[in-house]
Amino acid sequence: MWLVIQGANSALSHNDTAAFALDFIRVDPRFVRGNPERRPGGSHRATDGATLVAAAGGRVASVVDCFANDNSGRCAGAQRRAPNISQLLAPNRNLICVEHSAGETTCLLHLQQRSVRFAPSSVVERGETLGLAGTTGVPAPHLHFALCDRAEPSEPGGFAELVTLPVAFDHYFASDDFGETWRHIARGTPAPGQWVTRTHPAPREAQSP
Repeated sequence: MWLVIQGANSALSHNDTAAFALDFIRVDPRFVRGNPERRPGGSHRATDGATLVAAAGGRVASVVDCFANDNSGRCAGAQRRAPNISQLLAPNRNLICVEHSAGETTCLLHLQQRSVRFAPSSVVERGETLGLAGTTGVPAPHLHFALCDRAEPSEPGGFAELVTLPVAFDHYFASDDFGETWRHIARGTPAPGQWVTRTHPAPREAQSP
């Protein structure tokens, strides 16, 4: 279960060419089982090492998987400065981008070091594990997810002049009240503050402690 912490055109960093990117963190399992105080429940600690999967099938277009997960290391050949298009995004981030069709590529950023499961040109299926969430390029673990017109380069510290695109997910469940009630979304885009998951959660009283 995930909490959307940053949505489209956020003033924090998702603006300009990254306007349609989304950021997610995991919901702490304790809040999934019971949340009488109705807290947002998001946890960076629970996000660290979380499994990240392919949103759809496609071909791996690019991979960077060499930066240390403590956000301090640099890979050989890394660029020394951040690009003008996104000054808030540090260059030392691991990533994987999967091309689904011409002009449609999903990119997952801030992955743990040595966690990426595929090399460029590999074919992946929907739901296959791509890597693990980490802190490369950011101070706290989270998943940066974007549908883009092209892939980031397989170059440590490199940035492409890409543009993020509006993205919609099929058949997921969303909660606007931190897990009290759920609704099925046939097709839509998660909003900041929502809990989202792929399968309908069991009622809280039926969940194991």
